[in-house]
Amino acid sequence: MAGHLSGNGSIHDLLLGDANIQSNTSAGVAACTMSNNATISNIRAERVDLATNGGSTGIGAGIVNGGSVANITGIHCSVDASGDRAHAGIAVGRLNSGIVTGTTVMNCTVTTSGESHAGIGAGYQDKGGVVTNTKAVNCNVKTSDIFAHAGIGAGFSEGTVNKTIAVNCHVETEKNTHMPESGRD
Repeated sequence: MAGHLSGNGSIHDLLLGDANIQSNTSAGVAACTMSNNATISNIRAERVDLATNGGSTGIGAGIVNGGSVANITGIHCSVDASGDRAHAGIAVGRLNSGIVTGTTVMNCTVTTSGESHAGIGAGYQDKGGVVTNTKAVNCNVKTSDIFAHAGIGAGFSEGTVNKTIAVNCHVETEKNTHMPESGRD
């Protein structure tokens, strides 16, 4: 929909089905990146496959630098990012600041390869981000690097994650014996 959503921009009330999106940079169904007071809301994706090679990705947005992403629904979707620091999430790939709320998913898969994090709400969440009200049913989240983390609310979080519900979900990551260094994202 948008390469970059900024200011008071808004994308809302979209339904996307049976799509295959591939990119070599950050990508999202609604916006590749967003910032400031922008909003993305009420996005429903059914049978959508989203994949990036070298960029963060999510159905709402690939990268969020402020604003809100609300009420993202994914049904039978897959989100995959490959490459270092190419994070993947159903709602957003990388949340630097802003809020992600009301993510609901069923039968979805999120995967990363390389030093990248994977999650349902957000793959990577920095200190300025909030992920809340995430619900996942029959979902799989998987990373394949020893420095990568996987989770339901967020794969790796330095912010607030709360009100997360997971039913029959599986989270898998390589044995991680190292914590990311400060600044390593």
